[in-house]
Amino acid sequence: MKNTALKQGNLLLAEPFMQDGNFQRTVLLLCQHGEEGSFGLVLNRPLDITLGDAIPDLDFFGARLHYGGPVGAESVMHYVHTRPDIIEGSILIKEGLYLGGNFDQVCDAIKSGQLERHEIRFYLGYSGWDVNQLEGEMEIESWIQSEVSADDVFTSDHDTLWKKVLQEMGGEYKMMSLYPMDPSYN
Repeated sequence: MKNTALKQGNLLLAEPFMQDGNFQRTVLLLCQHGEEGSFGLVLNRPLDITLGDAIPDLDFFGARLHYGGPVGAESVMHYVHTRPDIIEGSILIKEGLYLGGNFDQVCDAIKSGQLERHEIRFYLGYSGWDVNQLEGEMEIESWIQSEVSADDVFTSDHDTLWKKVLQEMGGEYKMMSLYPMDPSYN
């Protein structure tokens, strides 16, 4: 998929030589994109804290928190899941993938065993763009857009996700997956 029109529910991969430490070699899920701007979550930056560190009652769940992006990274938690049937107010990202919803229901579903770790992922912070800002970044090829799979969103293989998605895209993208982080090493 060439960098065509942005599409909610797709992945955005940082171009190989992006120097911004917030996004270097990241894979983002574009959760919302529209007239008010864009909102995404970084998929491949797990943190060294768990949900239980933030909410002691859920310590038994064992879910790691992830860095969603630089906006509100100290205090804003988001979650992506596959269970709108038990979490009211969930926002459709793409078929089978949802954002947010009633957090009390999330906690209850975790405690009752209705919600499993492979069905939800929690993020601190998010990545946000003003109207047309992300389109501008796409024009200068800061991002590479790709289709998403649930495996990509809920993977535990964070270190190789960026490379894996590029390789699956094939062609020039497969070659990009082999580029060093510093172009002077080429």
